[in-house]
Amino acid sequence: MKIFSNSVMLIGYLTTLCSVVVGFIFCFRKGKPLHIKLFPIYSLISIIQMLSAYTIGKTAASYIMNFFPLFEFGIFAFFFVQVLKTTRIKIIVLLSGIILALDFLGISITADSFTAINIGNVYLLESALLLVPCIMYFKELFTAKSTVILSTDPTFWIATGILILSACSIPVSLFFYLKNLEINQDPSLDNSLRRIYFFLYAIMCALFVKSFLCRTRTLE
Repeated sequence: MKIFSNSVMLIGYLTTLCSVVVGFIFCFRKGKPLHIKLFPIYSLISIIQMLSAYTIGKTAASYIMNFFPLFEFGIFAFFFVQVLKTTRIKIIVLLSGIILALDFLGISITADSFTAINIGNVYLLESALLLVPCIMYFKELFTAKSTVILSTDPTFWIATGILILSACSIPVSLFFYLKNLEINQDPSLDNSLRRIYFFLYAIMCALFVKSFLCRTRTLE
């Protein structure tokens, strides 16, 4: 079981690192839009966040991990604001960012210390809020008059990765949040939940790699 768990974490690290390398090679070429260029940077910050607990100490790592969902939502929200066509949904995405920031501020104020924040609450809300632009993206995609070849559309693969992460992490985030409310916490359960996150991030980053290698083609 330990070998399997370590393998999951290793796959998460390697896939994220691969998205960083491939992204910086292919995404900063002329003609690539900013909302695509940001994702290699996001992957780089992600792997720094993953490794922080092992490199800079638990207390310092807590600051990085607590701010990470806000940074992550900002990157994803900017992406959807650029690719969505419906103005109303764009406004909802921006308002969602304000809601997430206020939630983070609220639990930061009420927590005993910043490093003691129950961050599962923020991840849960982030995942739920991201479902709206994800669903609307696919609605617009499949109702559009022009036909995009999905296998070569980078935005499709990025949106798919975000959807998988958001939808699948909701039950994990909910469990994480409820678990952290308990007085007697089980460290082994905590590690198991983190490994599930690593697996979900590995899937998302693999789809990011696919998107970085795409060249969009459209059929009228």
